[in-house]
Amino acid sequence: MDYRPGRRLKIARELMGINRNKFSKLTGIDYIRMVTIEEDRGRLGVDDVALVVAHFPELLHWLVLGTPIDLQEFARSENEHIRMLADNLETHGYPEVDEV
Repeated sequence: MDYRPGRRLKIARELMGINRNKFSKLTGIDYIRMVTIEEDRGRLGVDDVALVVAHFPELLHWLVLGTPIDLQEFARSENEHIRMLADNLETHGYPEVDEV
């Protein structure tokens, strides 16, 4: 599936099982800014990407370029949220665009 960067951010966050408030606090992205990005009313900027990949470096290429997620690599991650993303993606697949 081809998603816009804001949708990819939302998908990753939801597959990791993190709500917006917790993700905002964890990454340092302002909550309102994150909502705007996820709802495609604002662009995912370089500063936003830097904040996300500081905690979840595995997401860099998928967030920025839409490069397919390597489930095996994510499943081996030391980060429990990335492992959860891999598990949920393997179990449920990518959501349809209108599910996001």
